Formats: sequence, C-alpha cells, structure tokens
Amino acid sequence: MEKMTEAIARYLEDCELGRKLSASTVKAYRIDLLQFSRFTGGAWGDRELLNRYVKHLNQTFAPRSVKRKLASVRAFYQEQEQSGLLEENPFQKLHLRIQSPQQIPRVIPGQMVRDILRAAYDAYQPAAPGGRQLGGERPAPGGGGFLPGPWQRGRRPGPPGAGGGVAGLQLL
Repeated sequence: MEKMTEAIARYLEDCELGRKLSASTVKAYRIDLLQFSRFTGGAWGDRELLNRYVKHLNQTFAPRSVKRKLASVRAFYQEQEQSGLLEENPFQKLHLRIQSPQQIPRVIPGQMVRDILRAAYDAYQPAAPGGRQLGGERPAPGGGGFLPGPWQRGRRPGPPGAGGGVAGLQLL
C-alpha cells in the first residue's frame, strides 16, 4: 500500500491541476490532510482511529472547523477508494453528527439606527425653488415627463408632527 504522505501529495496535485480547485481550497486541504497524517503517524486510519481523531478535533477546534477538516479527510479517502488504493473507506461506516451552536442574527442596536436616521435627516438639504431634487421627481405613467416629488407640491419633508415628513417614518 502506498504511503499516506505520497497519496496526499498526489491527491493535492490532482485537486490543483486536474480539478482546478482554487489555491485557497487546496491550501485548506493540505493543512487538514497533513494534520490528519501527523495525528495518525502516517498510518491509514480505520474506524477506531477516525473516532479518536474526531474526538481530538472536537476538543481542539470549533464545530465549523471540525466539519471542514473532516470533509477534507473524507474527500481524500473517497478519492483513494475510487482510484483503487483503498479496499474499504472507513468513513462509510462512520456516522458523524457535529452540531454547531445556532447563530443568532446580528442586530443593529436601536440607538445606532436612530443616530443614522438623525444624521441622514440633518444632512438633508431641500432643492432651491425650481431646482431638481435627487429622487424628487418620478417618471409619469406612460413615460410622458415627470411627476413632482412631495416637496414640489408644497409638502416639505420635516420631522414627525411638523406638518411634513415621510409617511411611516418616525425618528425616535
């Protein structure tokens, strides 16, 4: 049987030249496979060794990294099996479930939203009479000219409760 380090080198060359994977993908595969090879001492792993490796990864890395590293090793083993270098892929008998903690969506704090809207309102400068305001005109139905914006119809946008403003928008 071929040495694992030689098989890894050949596999990475095939990934780079044959499959034309990106340099960053090949680099990640290289790191993951060499770490696996160091862990196993260059031996082809069986199911028990893979279980120990998974436990080692879970103790050392974040769940997302563990999944990526195992995907790299699994793909390597599948390729070795398909090319006839391995009679049996130990990953086929290994059922893994690595749960990542649920990520909560990032939320913009209310005060930051108020600050952004206040800055936008403070920076707003209405057009001079007869001047064209950015977004102040909209195409008329049928493509015949433009309809005036709200400030050109006598309604100047202003803070809530000041007789103007944009419906539905309220600065707190």
